[in-house]
Amino acid sequence: MQPISVALLFNAGCQAPLEFYQSVFTDAELVRKYEMDGQVIAAAIRLRGTEFVLISGGPECEHSVAASYMIRTQDQAETDYFWNRLSEGGEESYCGWLRDKFGVWWQVTPSRMDELTTTGTPAQAQAVFQAMMGMQKIIIADLEAASDAAS
Repeated sequence: MQPISVALLFNAGCQAPLEFYQSVFTDAELVRKYEMDGQVIAAAIRLRGTEFVLISGGPECEHSVAASYMIRTQDQAETDYFWNRLSEGGEESYCGWLRDKFGVWWQVTPSRMDELTTTGTPAQAQAVFQAMMGMQKIIIADLEAASDAAS
């Protein structure tokens, strides 16, 4: 067990979120599962090395944008994949944020964005940040163009 895990409570049970996240994250590893009367009431799943504990809660279990989970992606194809899969039935927001169909907030963040905002000139970093602020899904080529234009 890792020393700290993320616990997510779902007001409509955790079976559907468990199956959904297992389908989205190809490296998903079921760590343990607890059932009662044939229903999954809790499960631990490892997604990209981080353990998430999914728990069947009640109607008071609402997710908030104040807690989100960042997925660092390696390229545009991986960014597109996670953006498209996690936003299915959910809600696209801005700056790489989205809410999935279970109400959980995610940030799909290309590693290249971090590189562009921490290398180069302050003007380039600012241009990349400004470009990102106008996006929903992050488009790496547009960030690179903003950086190039500011050089």
